[in-house]
Amino acid sequence: MRIHSPYLRAATLISASAAAVLCPAIAQQLQSPVPGPDVEDVRQALAPLGAQRRGNAHKVVKGIYLSFWSASMPSRVDNVIQLAQDGLINTVVIDVKDVMGRVAFDSKVPQSVEYRSRERIISDLGGLVRKLHAGGLHVVARIVTFNDAMLARARPDLAVHSKARLDENGPQLSADTFWQDERGLLWVDPGARQAWDYNIAIAKDALSRGVDEVNFDYVRFPSGGSLDDMHLPVTGEEVPKRDVIVRFFKHLREQLPDARLSADLFGLVTVARDDLGIGQVIEDALPYFDALCPMVYPSHYAEGFYGFENPAEHPYEVVNYSMRLAAERLRGHAATAPQRAELIPWLQDFSIGAEYDADMVRAQIRAVSDALGEDYRGFLLWSPKNQYSTAALR
Repeated sequence: MRIHSPYLRAATLISASAAAVLCPAIAQQLQSPVPGPDVEDVRQALAPLGAQRRGNAHKVVKGIYLSFWSASMPSRVDNVIQLAQDGLINTVVIDVKDVMGRVAFDSKVPQSVEYRSRERIISDLGGLVRKLHAGGLHVVARIVTFNDAMLARARPDLAVHSKARLDENGPQLSADTFWQDERGLLWVDPGARQAWDYNIAIAKDALSRGVDEVNFDYVRFPSGGSLDDMHLPVTGEEVPKRDVIVRFFKHLREQLPDARLSADLFGLVTVARDDLGIGQVIEDALPYFDALCPMVYPSHYAEGFYGFENPAEHPYEVVNYSMRLAAERLRGHAATAPQRAELIPWLQDFSIGAEYDADMVRAQIRAVSDALGEDYRGFLLWSPKNQYSTAALR
């Protein structure tokens, strides 16, 4: 799960003094096409699914995350609906494809059968969405994109491989040469057009079941593990990672022109000028999504950030600073390009680095509101156990 990894080694490069003088950066919009094999067969297979008009989220989003396991349990679903009826939340983000690459519903995407990634954990996604809608909830389908073990195993030609293992085993890309991140998980090369269209096909399928929005997570290159050992068979060594990711964003919007889309980004994209070595620059995502969701978990910032020995103990200050800087950068970018996305961050409702109780969660929510002012559009809470500090929402 994404909470277990510190925000990569780039975080250590952002000292308190450097963070204090970061300036807004206007990112160049990269429009060049990405070469790749023809995927018309996928498009034709999914043509009947179509794409829905962008649904309107609530004016102020108050959302929580549910794994597909929780979403498959009626008692958990009923509890979420009760939270909505009590006025504490109005949005729920549900996994439909997880960090292992499992597609958790009866997907009609041919590759989900071919790759053996389809697991019908949510027995009736359409029925679940209708039930949540009846409870007054905006329903978001979360898709983990490039951290995908099942696609990597099914298509080794698209996977990230280990240079050292290739040296030992020869040039043939196989399971014996896979690169693994610090958690032992497999990735596909974010430059692989087939991976783009596979995830887009799953998004179209989820939209056809009535979800209001698709949230793309892990839209980046790997951040942990032996990064110098990575062999990217599609992207190669020379193409900047940032170029690859922004082209993927552009392709998403072209293929899902009328869908409401959101992207999960590292919290450090709010303060870093570069792409953090993973390809993410917040300005690059702005034109292509309806919401940007930086994961500004205080526990994931390095020692010394904003002058704090342990940033996790200072939720208000860390989140407020991050969101203020993000807002300033995006307002500056709007002067040169039409602004599209709203800022709706993920906030921490789990205990790492400090004990997070209702007061700590409430402090983050207040930090976002204070930072964004009239542009405040809400927040999403992340708990890997799907257990939330409801007192913070009152």
